[in-house]
Amino acid sequence: MKVLIAEFDLFFKIGGGQTFYRRLIETNPQFNFYYLTIDENPQYPRPSNVKIIPYKQQYLKADLKGLSSSLSLEKIARSFLIASNISYSVKGLEFDIIDYPDYEQYGLFLESALRFHQVQFAKIVVSLHGIVSQSLRHDWALDRAYINNLEFVENLQYQIADIRYGISKNYLEWWQEKSLFPNYYLSPFLFLNFQKYTQEACFTVGGKSMDDQTSQNKPSLNFIGRKERGKGVDIFVNLIDFLPSYLYDTANIIGGNPDTLDGKTGEFYLKKMLDFRFHKINILPSLNHRELKKVFHQNSITILPSRFDTLNLVALESLLAGCPTIISKNAGVCRFLQDNFPEIPFIKLDTENFYSCLPQIIELLNNYELYRLNLQEKITSFSSQLNSSELTLTDIYARSSSYDDETRKKTSQWYQELVNYCQTKQYRGKSQLIQITKTIITPF
Repeated sequence: MKVLIAEFDLFFKIGGGQTFYRRLIETNPQFNFYYLTIDENPQYPRPSNVKIIPYKQQYLKADLKGLSSSLSLEKIARSFLIASNISYSVKGLEFDIIDYPDYEQYGLFLESALRFHQVQFAKIVVSLHGIVSQSLRHDWALDRAYINNLEFVENLQYQIADIRYGISKNYLEWWQEKSLFPNYYLSPFLFLNFQKYTQEACFTVGGKSMDDQTSQNKPSLNFIGRKERGKGVDIFVNLIDFLPSYLYDTANIIGGNPDTLDGKTGEFYLKKMLDFRFHKINILPSLNHRELKKVFHQNSITILPSRFDTLNLVALESLLAGCPTIISKNAGVCRFLQDNFPEIPFIKLDTENFYSCLPQIIELLNNYELYRLNLQEKITSFSSQLNSSELTLTDIYARSSSYDDETRKKTSQWYQELVNYCQTKQYRGKSQLIQITKTIITPF
């Protein structure tokens, strides 16, 4: 089976979505995967069951000049351009499955663009990781019109996909409350190498890390994630204020620096917070997977106080590496751990009242070596046998298509009008321009 993952630079970019797809490729050798590259080195080592396709930008924003300058239409135009360029990059090819992530919005036009560019495929599948509109509702700067428009597009692309699946039961249930279309659960058991994690955790039992770091060192406190309010980086900063500095070595914020809706960055707002703090907190860039594993195997505590998280793979990887971890109760991984590994200790943090867990955190800091040893022993003792009742990726891809036919017809009509406009660069008719704009931005 040939699967096109409609995402970019999977073995170069750092992020939960890229991590997920890398694991999917590595744990499903029966499929031939393809994905697109922009910055990733073609010579980078990859599994034998994956091939790369260079991303070609045949369609440019300038091609739509004059169509509209409204923010809503501009966002839809971006979805059109990316979907069209992905499809142009693979024009004339054949796939069985097109798999794309829901944190992007080009799924709105992907089916139409692929057919326009004569790409053969059987099903469009959306992988449910977490929509951007939900994250932005917690961000440093709000633009409600922009967020509402994003949500409009996200809802439509959910309705017109053939199949929907995800790794968070909480998030799947959230979507089921919004839409009657079925979605399917892919257990993290199926793409995380639990046996490897237990072996590595066992290697660190006894207070020694993979770097032979001695147990006498005080632990570092690490926030790992994008510097967004949604990820709770501001909660981490406030939490540090209430912890005795003599109990830990350093406090670090590790992660990407996303743009905010007002044209600034997460780090801009973060530094404004830190200007009024007495405790020093280091601001560091993202780390790749190998670098993160090194952090987990040192004397450290991972703190993940997110306000909204569909799962949080970092929490899983931190815990399974034997690193004490503090996790927001808003993260879907808490349910996964409760359902599968209730014996694994972690501290659950209430983002609305983080003060309530301060005694637990201070106790952890005072008894770090014993806590970590207990965690590692729990990790090495549990069985990593798969639950045979869980659906595999093969099962999910084989599910029958279920989509809103009327909505798909409308998005196909929008796409045809957009691509016609884009290809007719000499167009000057204002009346048709107004009609195109109304057709695209009017909800139904």
